[in-house]
Amino acid sequence: MFLTDWDAAAMQTVDLLPRGAHALLLTFEADPPPEDAGLPPALTDALAKGLCACGVVAGRWFGTAPPPATARFLPAPSRRPLQRMRDALPFGPKTWPADLALTRDPACAAAFFETGWDLQNQALLVLRDDAAQKSKAALEALRTARDWRNFADLPAVLALCAPAVDGDAVLLATATATGLSKLAATLKTALETAVE
Repeated sequence: MFLTDWDAAAMQTVDLLPRGAHALLLTFEADPPPEDAGLPPALTDALAKGLCACGVVAGRWFGTAPPPATARFLPAPSRRPLQRMRDALPFGPKTWPADLALTRDPACAAAFFETGWDLQNQALLVLRDDAAQKSKAALEALRTARDWRNFADLPAVLALCAPAVDGDAVLLATATATGLSKLAATLKTALETAVE
């Protein structure tokens, strides 16, 4: 179910929503509920298909295992130990190095929902195809920006997809109302196809 109005504090979306963004909250009921919280596999697959239909899906890649072969992998820029310590401070700089993976493959995009989604430290961005392929500046901004919520700083971004409370709901945000309508229509089609 897509919600246009929700309790942002209860759903833990207050700090996720970009300023001035147009947003929806996707909620669901699963019986039985997923084992370790987060999204059920059918919803994960449908979201991955819908997001990939809109553009290139980018996410931070956590862990030691490499992403699927269908992803373009951009390792984090190296930092010296003192820089890494400074970057970790909450009042530190607005950048930090992060491994980044980009894909148009729904099976690969589904893997993003398994890496940090239930802990709410993952966020996915849908990027314009041209920016994801050609813009080094856009990719560098994604690789180093601590906060992916400011669409003005990340002009290649079409949409943000982030976990709400415990990963049990999905925040979808775009810079424009038209963009949100297109995203919602694409995801609705993908979700309906998954249910059939």
